[in-house]
Amino acid sequence: MEDFRDANGLTEAEYLASYRRDGWPLPSVTADQVLISPDNGSYDILLVRRGGHPCIGQWALPGGFVNEQEPPWKAAARELEEETSLSGLSPILLGVFGDPERDVRGWTITCAYCTLTDRNKLTPKAGDDARDARWFRLSWKRQDGLLRIFLTDARHNASPEDSGNPSGLQLTALLRPLVLENPFGQDTHYELLENQGLAFDHAKIIATAIPRLEEIGNTQ
Repeated sequence: MEDFRDANGLTEAEYLASYRRDGWPLPSVTADQVLISPDNGSYDILLVRRGGHPCIGQWALPGGFVNEQEPPWKAAARELEEETSLSGLSPILLGVFGDPERDVRGWTITCAYCTLTDRNKLTPKAGDDARDARWFRLSWKRQDGLLRIFLTDARHNASPEDSGNPSGLQLTALLRPLVLENPFGQDTHYELLENQGLAFDHAKIIATAIPRLEEIGNTQ
């Protein structure tokens, strides 16, 4: 087998022996899960209430940091089970999100996974650093080129700290879509303009799932 050398005259073994991982800035990596339950043309989504900093008290997608030598999809499954006690689901990759300002702790890239499930067959129970786990009704409205999403907990026994909706807690976000197209298809990124109650950039992740839900609705 030919012994290939680079411009510095090094073999791969020699290159790796001298390679320093701290030569490049390394981000932290997280994994999040978007669990969506269809319900007669509507959709429910599972959120957890954060019990620690940052974004303490805000609602988030189940997720957390990827351990060393752990594939992101396995981390997403592990974090889901730790925070909600749910397991055995088969999510697919929804997208990778790495805007510099998405996490106040520093440069953090997340891999978001998504699956459709039946909430009637699941009983989420908050655990680990999640203070609560609830299903929210997801709805959205497009107007003047913007996307507004609504997440409503319609339970009538909402706590006194929940406000803005007489029948329960409502979270909202306003986003501006940026559509990119090439011969392989279309991709949409989002700018977060307003956010009420959702942690990090999780409104962007949820927004990314909406076109897929619209496609499903159009085929039914």
